[in-house]
Amino acid sequence: MKLRAFHGYEGLSEERKATICNGAGAAGDWRSKFIPNSMWGLDLLEVFHRHDYDYHIGNTAEGKWDADINFLINCVILILRAESNIVLTYMRLARAIKYFLAVHYKGGEAFYKS
Repeated sequence: MKLRAFHGYEGLSEERKATICNGAGAAGDWRSKFIPNSMWGLDLLEVFHRHDYDYHIGNTAEGKWDADINFLINCVILILRAESNIVLTYMRLARAIKYFLAVHYKGGEAFYKS
């Protein structure tokens, strides 16, 4: 299964991506430096970049919902693709749900600011 993002992400140049995408956390928020781009060794930077792009493009409540659902689905895709034991997979899935709930309930300011 392919990772999801709003239309246009796949065609972004690396330069344009660098201006839109900052990884985990909200751009400019000092707390973001404490949020890793990985979950127990699994690199999820591409998931965070796609979520940043979706927030950049979206402009409605429905767009925010779609961006947040894309984020969760992308996390699950990468977690289930990773070769790991069931305990590590469970821990990563639990963390992905926690991150999803955080962006869903607390990401409004970052979404509407983009």
